[in-house]
Amino acid sequence: MAWIVRILVIVLAAVILALGAFIFLPGERIARIAADQIELRTGRDLQISGDLRVTIWPVLGVQTGPIVLGNAKWASEAPMLQAEALSIGISTSDLLRGQLRVRQILAQAPILRLEQNKGRQNWQFGTGMAEVKGEAAGTDVRNPPGSGIALEVLELQDARLIYVVDGSTRLDQGGVDLEASWQGRAGPLEFRAVLSPNGVPVAIDGTLSDVPAFLNGAVAPVSANASLPDAELVFDGRASPSGEGAGHVRLTVRDSAPLLKAAGHAGVLPVNFGKSGELTAMATYTADSRLSLRNTLLRIDDNTLRGAIDFTAGQVPQVMAELSASVLTVPQNASDKSAAGAETAGDTGWSEAPIDASPLSLAEGVVGLRFERIEAPGVSVGPGRLLLTLERSRAVLQMDPLAVFGGTIRGQLVANNRSGFSVGGNISAEGIELRDALSFLAGVDRLSASAAGNLRFLGVGQTEAQIMRSLSGEGRLQTGQGEIAGLDLDRLISGDPRTGGTTVFNSLTGTFTMAGGKLDNQDLLLRLDNFETRGSGVLGVGMRDLDYLITPISLRANAGKGLSVPVRIRGPWSDLSYEPDLQQLLETELELDVEAEAKAQIRRKLEEELDRPLEEGEDIGDAIKDRLEEEAKKGFLKLLGVD
Repeated sequence: MAWIVRILVIVLAAVILALGAFIFLPGERIARIAADQIELRTGRDLQISGDLRVTIWPVLGVQTGPIVLGNAKWASEAPMLQAEALSIGISTSDLLRGQLRVRQILAQAPILRLEQNKGRQNWQFGTGMAEVKGEAAGTDVRNPPGSGIALEVLELQDARLIYVVDGSTRLDQGGVDLEASWQGRAGPLEFRAVLSPNGVPVAIDGTLSDVPAFLNGAVAPVSANASLPDAELVFDGRASPSGEGAGHVRLTVRDSAPLLKAAGHAGVLPVNFGKSGELTAMATYTADSRLSLRNTLLRIDDNTLRGAIDFTAGQVPQVMAELSASVLTVPQNASDKSAAGAETAGDTGWSEAPIDASPLSLAEGVVGLRFERIEAPGVSVGPGRLLLTLERSRAVLQMDPLAVFGGTIRGQLVANNRSGFSVGGNISAEGIELRDALSFLAGVDRLSASAAGNLRFLGVGQTEAQIMRSLSGEGRLQTGQGEIAGLDLDRLISGDPRTGGTTVFNSLTGTFTMAGGKLDNQDLLLRLDNFETRGSGVLGVGMRDLDYLITPISLRANAGKGLSVPVRIRGPWSDLSYEPDLQQLLETELELDVEAEAKAQIRRKLEEELDRPLEEGEDIGDAIKDRLEEEAKKGFLKLLGVD
C-alpha cells in the first residue's frame, strides 16, 4: 500500500493547491497547474487529457479524463501510472475547519507499474519532495507526508498491477479491485484487494498501522490475510516502504488444487504428496526479492518437516533449503491411470504416454533432507540423507548413504531435460539382503543372500517405452553364502524327480552390460559344494523378453570333469518357455575333438539317466527330451520364484 498512498498524497497536494488558488479558472488551466505542481514535487511528468470538471459544495472535487504519470528516469519508458479517469472528492466543510478529509478517490482501469533496480524503487520520489512541499504549501517538513489527511474511500476498479525487478517481470496481474480507507493520523489504513489469478478468486485483507511514519520511510506494523478456495495465508509483522518486511507467516492448505491453479500449475496431487498441508515460519523479505523462512514447520498431509528455506524470486526462482524429519510416509499410488497414461506400445508393456519433464525448469537450487526413516509400502529406508540439486532443467538426487534392505546404497540419480529428456544413475550397494530386495522389487522371495554390486545406466526418450528401449550401462552382482527355498539343485542334478527342499549355495556372481535396451550377461556363476550353475544370455528390458541359457554342472559326474544339462529359457516375460538345450549339451561335450571313449561315456551316462539302452541311430534328443523337460521346468521355475 505504500506506493498507492504516497502517489495519491502527492496528487492530492497538487490538486488542492490548484483548487484553492484557481477555483474559478478553466478546467484546462487547472489541470496544467496541477501537473506542474506534481512535476515540481516528484520530477515526474503528469498528463491530464479530456475534460476536467470541478465541484465546490458539499464536496470539493475534480473529475478528469485519462491521466498518465511518468516513470523514474532510471526506470523503463513505460509510465508508472495511467488510468482512464480519476475522481477526487474532498469534504469542503472539513477543509474550512483546517482538516483534510478525502471522501473518495476513484481510479478507473488504472495500470500501475512498480519497478525495482539495484535497490532503487520508482515509488520513492526523492529527498527534495518534502522541502519543496514545505515551502510551497506552508507545511512543517518535520511532519511526515500525509500526517493531516483522512481517507474515507480509495477505490481502484479493474486495475492492472505490474511488478518488475531488475528488468524481469515478476507480476503482471489484471482485473484487480482495490479498496482502502484511513481515518487519519491516529488510525490505521485498512485495505482489501480482490483478484483472480488463472481464474481462482483471491481476497486479501490487511491493516497498516502508523501510516505517517510509514510514508516517511520508517518500518511500521502490518497484518494481512489472503484467502482463496481451501487455502489461507496469514502474515503478522512489520514492513517498510521499500517493500522489505519481517514477521510470522502461516499457510494453511486444505486442498492444494486451487492454490496450484492460481500459481499456474493446474493439477491434483495424491495424498501425502502435497494434497493438503500447513506451513508456519518466521519470514523475512528483503529488497533483493529474497524470502527467508526460519524455524520452519512444514506439514505435508501426514508428514512433518522442520528446517530453513531461502527463496529468491526471479525468472527462474532460486531455492536453498535444509530440512529434517523423523518418519516420512510414502503412500502407495492407488490411483488408476488415465487413458493417456495407460497407452502402451503393443506387447512391450511400457507406456507410450509423453513424459512431462517441464517441472525441472520451474526452479533452481539445492534442497537437503535428513531423516530417520521413510516408510513406503513393502520397504523401510533410513536413516539417511538426500540432496537434490536443480540446475538448468537438470535434477541430481544424491544418496549419501541410505540404509535399506539390511544394507546400504549410495550414489546418484539424474533426470535431465536440457535437450530432450533422459534419466540415469550410478549406484553402489553393500550388504543388501536379496530376499527383501527381490520381494519388494519383483515379488520373488526364495533367494536369500547378502549381496553387493553396482549399477550404471542411462536412458533417453520422451516416453517410458523409449527410455526402456534405449537403456545402456553396466553392472555387477556378488553374494556370499545363501539359500534358494523350494528347490534342491543337488537332488535335481542327481536325477531325483521329487520337488521341494532347499539349495544352499556358496556364492553367486555375475556382470552385465546394457545397450539398446538389452541386458547382456555371459558369466553368471552359482557355486555349490558338488556342482555349479552357469548362465548366459540376453534380457530384453525394452521389449520385455528373454533368451537365456542355464547350465547346471555336476562336479561329481564323469570323474570330476562334470556333466552339464543346459536349459534354455526364452520368450516374452508374460509367456516364458523352458526347454532342455540338447544341441548345446552335445556341442559342449564334443566340440573339442572328443575321443570315442569320451563319447561312449556320455552315451552310458545318458542310458543311466534314461534307465534303458539307446537304440542304434536313435535320436538322442527325442529319447531324453521327455525325461528332462518336466524336471527342468519344475526346478528352474522354482529357481526363478514362479510356481
